[in-house]
Amino acid sequence: MSLRVRLTLSIIAILLLFSINVGTDSWVNSSRNKSLDELQQAISSQLQTMKIQQHVESLFVKAFADTPATELEPSFILPSKRQLQRSLTRIKSTIQTLKKSIPLAAIAEFSIVSRHTEIMATALQKNHLDTAISDESKGTINRNVLATYTTLVTALKKLEYKLIAISDKKFEQIFSLWV
Repeated sequence: MSLRVRLTLSIIAILLLFSINVGTDSWVNSSRNKSLDELQQAISSQLQTMKIQQHVESLFVKAFADTPATELEPSFILPSKRQLQRSLTRIKSTIQTLKKSIPLAAIAEFSIVSRHTEIMATALQKNHLDTAISDESKGTINRNVLATYTTLVTALKKLEYKLIAISDKKFEQIFSLWV
């Protein structure tokens, strides 16, 4: 083999290795960017979940503020109609924001949170805004609101844990791409 042929083959081999390196780098970079976007989405969803939980808890903290722990049976004092409407609007708008950013792996947990939020909002509005309801019926609705509240808080925790697991998994994927 002449020197010219060896030099040409060497240059072709170097260019081939360079193109493989550039292709691999591009693939790793796009995978990393995709994982970073998914991680950002999961973290954003976690923040929205915590926001919903804070709104729900603040609504019920106001409701139970004047009621001793031993008397949390049927009748509890809710905030004013205006405060209730404002709180429910905030919760619903945060859920709509969360719906846009929820990862596919957490859809089942999100639907449970969404459903229980609607149930709780309906019961609260019916109990607080409907003046035609008897006191006995209000007691039943209050128990339902308390049960739904407990279920909603549990569902929010499950959703939060699921989102944390998704974030951890994405972080591990990103870390493995950088190493």
